[in-house]
Amino acid sequence: MTDAARAAVSQIDWPCQVFRNFADSNLGCRQRISSGIDWVFTKVPETIILEDDCVPDDSFFPFCAELLERYRENPRVMMISGNNFQDGRQVGPASYYFSAITHIWGWATWRRAWSHFDVRVSQWPEHREGPLLDQVFPDPAIVAYQRRALDNVHGGRVDTWDVQWAFATWLAGGLAVLPERNLVSNIGFGPEATHTRKAASRYAAMDVEPMTFPLVHPAEPRRQIEADMRSLAEMVGERAI
Repeated sequence: MTDAARAAVSQIDWPCQVFRNFADSNLGCRQRISSGIDWVFTKVPETIILEDDCVPDDSFFPFCAELLERYRENPRVMMISGNNFQDGRQVGPASYYFSAITHIWGWATWRRAWSHFDVRVSQWPEHREGPLLDQVFPDPAIVAYQRRALDNVHGGRVDTWDVQWAFATWLAGGLAVLPERNLVSNIGFGPEATHTRKAASRYAAMDVEPMTFPLVHPAEPRRQIEADMRSLAEMVGERAI
């Protein structure tokens, strides 16, 4: 599978400058993805990232590109996601909304945002019993879920990196952009997956829908907390986050 992936990226045939970074051994999810993104930001100041087994609609790329430019100098906006788990519920009149949920199956960010990332979550112990999680999530069940997730990554019991990215975003008071329609589908659910093993998950191989342009922008970067809490309650119930 590794050889097939490397062969695929050797066949890029459109005009562009190509940089490739291959690890000599399997470093695991936690170390390889975080170190790969670290490496990307030695080359460029902003980037669009696709997780393995994730298939985007073509409109995902111009959506990210436009918003990377629009929020380039806004330190509160930490990332742009291509995922929408609202099950067709419209959050607002714009093309996207702001969230504290850091969906990463297809996303974009800037070097200035990634500079907050700490794969060891070394600041977690001092915030574990503090108000941070309660301020972000006004639901004790969700706070407890996130606390367990952070305990597990801090203790080295779970090989992942995305929990650390979420923590970095919350600690910085940051926001994620989420589109009003789903732009990226994860087709990697199943028993052979590393994390997404529940093949019957409602999040498996979700339909994508093209984004409509020109984009309609929200008046201000203000979090839609009701939308967050609704989708988080569903995800925690299925253990999908």
